[in-house]
Amino acid sequence: MAKNHHPLREEENNSGTLISQNERKEVYAQIEHLQNSVAVLREELEAQQVLMQQSVQSERQSATAEIQQLKETVSALRGGLEKHMLETQKLVQAEKQDSAAEIMQIQGKGSTLRDALEKQKLETQKLVQSERQAAAAEIQQLKDATEALRHKLESK
Repeated sequence: MAKNHHPLREEENNSGTLISQNERKEVYAQIEHLQNSVAVLREELEAQQVLMQQSVQSERQSATAEIQQLKETVSALRGGLEKHMLETQKLVQAEKQDSAAEIMQIQGKGSTLRDALEKQKLETQKLVQSERQAAAAEIQQLKDATEALRHKLESK
């Protein structure tokens, strides 16, 4: 006898095969969708990494520029400070020299005045001595004259 083909079974087979093909298509679609999602995520990650690298590079450049600017500022300030210190030393040295010259000038004047005072003192002592001698001589003359007059009066 011929094989018994049951129309219901054929539908099941056909529909089973159809279901399998549909499931396969759906799985492949999901796989493709997941692969696309993975590719998109990979691209986004790579883009983020590029942005992060650019950001890090930008920050490094900015920090390097700021460090260089600070170094230049420090160098300029150091140069200014050294220049100011040299100017201050020159001014102090000039003041010391001026003060030393003024001190020597004052000492010279003091010495001159001391010498003049000593000279005046000696002249005053000589003058006083001379006046004493003159006064003593005059007193002696007056005593002698008084003595002579007394002798004359006594003799008369």
